[in-house]
Formats: sequence, structure tokens, C-alpha cells
Amino acid sequence: MIIKDLIAAIAELDREDLPALMLAIAARMAEGKPTPAQAADELVDVNEAARILGVSPSWLHHRPNLPFRRKIGGKVKFSRSGIARWSQRDHHAA
Repeated sequence: MIIKDLIAAIAELDREDLPALMLAIAARMAEGKPTPAQAADELVDVNEAARILGVSPSWLHHRPNLPFRRKIGGKVKFSRSGIARWSQRDHHAA
């Protein structure tokens, strides 16, 4: 759809439909491209995160407040770049 056609269609909408349109636009914008930092980051599973840190997966599961831990859907993932930053700050896993 060409943008001018879209703008014309919006002009024909009832006022009470505009909030739903705004929500749809906001949701679409939230799906946008990740920032370069986000794109460069990789989310790893508990086994890979444990390997990187030299700890057991159980150690990670028992520390839900780690800053590099992400819960996505029902799954727990770990930010590889977050692990690196955390490790550089002289945190000791054990």
C-alpha cells in the first residue's frame, strides 16, 4: 500500500476507531529493527551460559536476579554480552 493511500484511508475512519489504529501502529513500531547492540547480543541457554561462566546450570537457576538473565515466554535465556560485562566487573561465579 502506498503511504498516500494509507493516509487517505485514515482520514475516512471514525474518530472512535483512531485509538485502536494508534495501538496497532505502536505495536508495529515496537517490532522494529533491533539496535546494533541488541542485534550483536546473543541469547544463550542455561547450559551454554554455565559453560561460559564455569558454573553448573543449577547455580544459574538458583540466582534469578542475575542482570544477564532474561525470561522469554516460559524459557530462561542468558545474554552473552551481559555475561561478559558481569564477568569483567570482578564478579566471581562460585
